Amino acid sequence: MNQSADLKQIQEALTQLANESEIDGIDYTVLNTRKDESGATVLAGDKFGLLRVAAHLVALARKSPGAHVHFDEHSELEECEVPLVLSRVPERDR
Repeated sequence: MNQSADLKQIQEALTQLANESEIDGIDYTVLNTRKDESGATVLAGDKFGLLRVAAHLVALARKSPGAHVHFDEHSELEECEVPLVLSRVPERDR
């Protein structure tokens, strides 16, 4: 099996696990961002929220450079103190 197929299977498995937080059409996922006392951005979530982030990371790994996903009050986050964008960049020359 090639890397692309492996990543697709991982992404599908993570998405399926993350979707187990839905009960009767209501999503009970906990996922939020905040600044801690040192000024660092914290992305915090329950098991399902973190699985959702992992699925997004694998999906980004499969896409072309420039692909991105927003975590803010309009998308994935339950609470958003600070918006967060995950972005795919090109590989370094080896």
